[in-house]
Amino acid sequence: MPHHLRLDARRGSSLAIAALATCISLLSPAAASAHVRTSLQSTVGEEAATGALQETTAETPTGKSGPETRREERAKRREERRAQHRERRAGRSLSAETSCSVTLQAKPSIITAGGPLSLAGTLSCPEASSAADQTVTLYQMLARSGGFYVAATTTTEANGAFQFSPTEVAINSSFYVSADSAQSQGTNVKVMPQVTIATPLAGAQLLAAGGAATRADANAENASSVTFTGTVTPANAGTRVALQREDGNGAWSRIGGGEVNPEGQYSITHTFYRPGRANIRVIAHSHGLDMTAVSEPVAYQISRKRNRLLTIQASADPIAYGMVLTITGTVAGALDAPVTLSAQTANGAFVKVAETVSTGDEYSFSESPLQSTRYRASMATASSAILAVEVTPAP
Repeated sequence: MPHHLRLDARRGSSLAIAALATCISLLSPAAASAHVRTSLQSTVGEEAATGALQETTAETPTGKSGPETRREERAKRREERRAQHRERRAGRSLSAETSCSVTLQAKPSIITAGGPLSLAGTLSCPEASSAADQTVTLYQMLARSGGFYVAATTTTEANGAFQFSPTEVAINSSFYVSADSAQSQGTNVKVMPQVTIATPLAGAQLLAAGGAATRADANAENASSVTFTGTVTPANAGTRVALQREDGNGAWSRIGGGEVNPEGQYSITHTFYRPGRANIRVIAHSHGLDMTAVSEPVAYQISRKRNRLLTIQASADPIAYGMVLTITGTVAGALDAPVTLSAQTANGAFVKVAETVSTGDEYSFSESPLQSTRYRASMATASSAILAVEVTPAP
């Protein structure tokens, strides 16, 4: 209570006591004395109690409001959580300093089907001697399988090094290793299949179907159709294959398709309508089991039916510089007929280079061209299509 209020209260009490004394004076002396004592004790008691209450109120600090208290409690809990996080991080750092680690690397990361693969790594421990003679387990997961399995085990060398050499990785795979309670990160290996074209042989002369009338004639179209066969290794049944032809701008267009059987073989039938040189390849799509792969391009000569009386084909195209080239063909309806072989290089004219006599309805020439050459066979009544053979430069 403020000081001036306390003074007013005491002054009021004094006046009350004086008035009381005046009244009591009218009473008998004994009664007045007793009444005064009682009044004085009551007044003094009130003042003492009021003073004690005032002193207590002055000495007791004001309490904080509810929101302030909750904020302090939240801040305290946050600090406790931070301390716990610091302790856990310190524990992990200590564990990392006292435990081993292991690495794994694939060389190469892309392999040809059936090709060599090395999976190597190192086990490292705080004490180098602890990394020696430890068992390392290799885990593998095949593409589209969804789970790892134990593929192999080995033992570390004195310096903690180890190596695996899988020989039958035929599908895209993921690998990791574990050793002495340590686990490596995963490494991926992709497989490149091998795609081949077995038939027709390179350099073979293929017949084109006729004009618009022939396109509508199913029998004529079947007579001109060509079947391409080959293999895809590894033999992933269901792998899709596409037959492609290169255009004059170097782009490849799809001209047919098929599917690989359980033995890894495919067969694609196609009818050509555009004559001339044709570079053909086959591309395989396994949809995630392994990588998309293509065969080496194979060159063919597409000719119209009017050249059917005399055919021509090469044993290989292209051929290496200095290699022997065999040129063969058939002569329809002629037995033991003379056949002439002419050659053209660069922009020169066709020049006679050899002559032979057919054996029955077949003929054969052996040539060793030193540069890319175009050949043509002829006889008295017919001539063949032009056969272009590419010669690769000498190394």
